[in-house]
Amino acid sequence: MWFLHHYKDFANILLKSTHSTEGKCHSCFSITLGLQSGNKKSHFLKVPFSILSLATKDRLNAENEDLKKKHKSVSDEKETLSQQLKELEMRIKVLNSQYEGKITRLEKELQDAQVEKEQKGKAAEDTRKLLEEYQHKQKL
Repeated sequence: MWFLHHYKDFANILLKSTHSTEGKCHSCFSITLGLQSGNKKSHFLKVPFSILSLATKDRLNAENEDLKKKHKSVSDEKETLSQQLKELEMRIKVLNSQYEGKITRLEKELQDAQVEKEQKGKAAEDTRKLLEEYQHKQKL
């Protein structure tokens, strides 16, 4: 700041925003130099300067783009996983339905087998009784 060497006294340095009416511009500020000559302030000099250098802005822009790419990648992966989850849930429903159908079929087969066993057991008992009666008649 070569202009500071031309003035002997300066009273204060205030940071004020030059671009924003709200006073919250983050990229550009001005330095207000209150210059004194003797006892009175005679001049105010505003010097705008950029807080963020071009390299810093480029770095932040590159980082921002990188984060956007990562976000898109993660969003795509999330969508893929969501689709896979839906497919697996559908497959589980199908397998569950098949399982329940098989259980129902096996229960019916078991019930039919029990009825058949009872019928054969009853027929065998009837046959045994007839045989005993026949043997008993043979003895008389």
